Amino acid sequence: MGTDYKKLTNRRKQTPNILAIDSPGCDDGKKQLYVAGPMLRSIAQNIIDNIPEHRHLKQANILLLIRYADATAKKLKDGERVVIGRAAKASPRDKLLAAIGVKTENQPDFVVWLSGDYLDGIGATDKGECTDNEEALKTVVALIDHELLHCGAKIAGAFVKDGLLDGYVQELDKLHIETCTDVASPDGAILVRFYSMKDNKYTFMMRKHDIEEFHGVAGRHGPWDRQLGRLIDVLNETEKTLFNTKN
Repeated sequence: MGTDYKKLTNRRKQTPNILAIDSPGCDDGKKQLYVAGPMLRSIAQNIIDNIPEHRHLKQANILLLIRYADATAKKLKDGERVVIGRAAKASPRDKLLAAIGVKTENQPDFVVWLSGDYLDGIGATDKGECTDNEEALKTVVALIDHELLHCGAKIAGAFVKDGLLDGYVQELDKLHIETCTDVASPDGAILVRFYSMKDNKYTFMMRKHDIEEFHGVAGRHGPWDRQLGRLIDVLNETEKTLFNTKN
C-alpha cells in the first residue's frame, strides 16, 4: 500500500501537537526565522496522527520553524551538503521564548526547523507559505517525516517466554512497538520492544538514523532526497553483487 499523501497534506484547523505561536519571528537582515504556517503545521500533525511510528509524539509539544540562511554565507566545500532540516530537544531558552506566545503548560519538548531556502527552491513554498505543488509537497511530507523521527522516546525491551507472549503484548497495548520473533534468549524467550514511561509520560530523547536514513521514511517515500537516492542505489547494487541477483 502506498503513502496516502492526500490524507497527510489535508489542512487542519487545529494542530494539538504542533504549536501555533503568534509571533512575527525574527529578521536581522541576514538570517530569518519564522514559526511555520498552517499548512506545514497541518502536515506535521497529520504525520503524527496517521503514521504509527510517530504515535508517541501525540504526547509531545513541537515547535516547527522555517529558517532562511545568511545570503552572504560562504560557499560549501566539496562534499559538504546543505542542511535542509534539523530536530533537537527544546532548550530552556526555546521554552522561555515559546511561553511568550502560548500557554506555559504547552512549552515545547522538541524544536524542528526546516530550510525555507530549500522549500522555496523545490517549489513547495513561496516565502514560507505552502504552494499547491503536489509533487513538491510530497517531498515536504518526507522531510517532516524524517525530522519527526529524530524526536524519539525511550524504548525498553524484555524477553518473554512463548506461552506468555500474547498476554504480555496485550497488556502493553499501545506501548507495544514490535515482537522480535527473530531475537531469542538462550532459553527460547522472545524479545518484545515497547515504549518506556515514567509517571504516565514518555521520556523524550533524540533518535539517530538507522543507516543514513530511517527505514520507515525510505519505505514510505522512497529516495526522496537525491543523496539518499544514490545511497539506496549503492546498497541495491551491493546486494546484487553479494547474492548474484538479476534485474
